[in-house]
Amino acid sequence: MEKGLMEKRRVIEAKQAERCVEKEPILARCPECGESGGVMEGRYQNYQYSECGLTNVVLLDVLVFNCKCGAIVPEIPYTAALHRFIAMELLRKPTLLCGEEVRFLRKLIGYSSVQLAELIAVSNVTLSRWENEAVRINRNADRILRLVFFAAIMEADARLIHGIAENKECVSQLAALAKKVETFDLIALLRNIRAVHERHLIRVDPARLAEFGRNEAAIRGEAATQMVQ
Repeated sequence: MEKGLMEKRRVIEAKQAERCVEKEPILARCPECGESGGVMEGRYQNYQYSECGLTNVVLLDVLVFNCKCGAIVPEIPYTAALHRFIAMELLRKPTLLCGEEVRFLRKLIGYSSVQLAELIAVSNVTLSRWENEAVRINRNADRILRLVFFAAIMEADARLIHGIAENKECVSQLAALAKKVETFDLIALLRNIRAVHERHLIRVDPARLAEFGRNEAAIRGEAATQMVQ
């Protein structure tokens, strides 16, 4: 499992490295050693986005600055939409969620471990063991967690639309939300989850992320226009 994931990363990095050699770097002052004249070289390349708390997310073709002092500074694209994009990819995962994925989704919906444990009727110790991968999640628990995460994300969208409705017509936002729910087809996804523990590489393509951001903006109305800037 882990070997396959690492091999996919190596293939992506190799292909991207070949493309980046042909381009002149973009220069910028280094935030770590800039005062002493340090200059970073920026190139478009793939970047393992471990800052999100996941080890299996790779941002494709993003500008990454590297300095001789060791500093690495990526320009993270569409930050407002990025984590929601990753969340939807995780909810579509065909195999069981792993601990760090559960933790990522829990934090995304703004729940503490105590709140989530109470909601799904397990002890906080059990949830902690899942998230730390001391105990693996079974299929039934996985289904319940995905239902909770998906419902919380949809509820957040609906609450925002309700707020927009106080100021303007919200039919288009409701239509976009309904389309999102319909195309996601959660019931089929839950039915087809395989009882296998695997980490799947999530490759975030800029074009797909931009399209996702536009769809999110359609749901959220004018309040979300900055998501795709």
